[in-house]
Amino acid sequence: MENATKAMLIAAGVLMAILIMNVMIYVFSNMGNQASGLYDTFEQKDIDRYNYQFLKYENKEKLKIQDVVSIINIAKDNNEYNRMPVTVTVNGVLGNNLQNLSKAEIKDLLVGHINVNDYYTCECIYDSQLINEVQIKSVP
Repeated sequence: MENATKAMLIAAGVLMAILIMNVMIYVFSNMGNQASGLYDTFEQKDIDRYNYQFLKYENKEKLKIQDVVSIINIAKDNNEYNRMPVTVTVNGVLGNNLQNLSKAEIKDLLVGHINVNDYYTCECIYDSQLINEVQIKSVP
């Protein structure tokens, strides 16, 4: 009788240990999933922040020359610090090498292809989730 009682206590201890381990595994795996979801949220916010700097110009119907220069400078700064270069074209001209041009050289390129009194529209083109090209066109 005494041995049966000890056997029951041992079996109860083993079952409690298994139960505690299962609860710990569940908690740790749930915490890992939440951390992963949080990381994905931060990554998406970074993508949204990156894209917004160009998207705020996309829905405007009448951009002025100052807006065009701002877009070019944003792209130039982006190309200096990020891996994914942004190409800006103005009326089909102005190429990929923005990061190699000084502000004076950009101004010289713009003077030949832009009329100061014109209005412009902006279209952003994506590569996966990030904007990689901005096309600026004169509004007729």
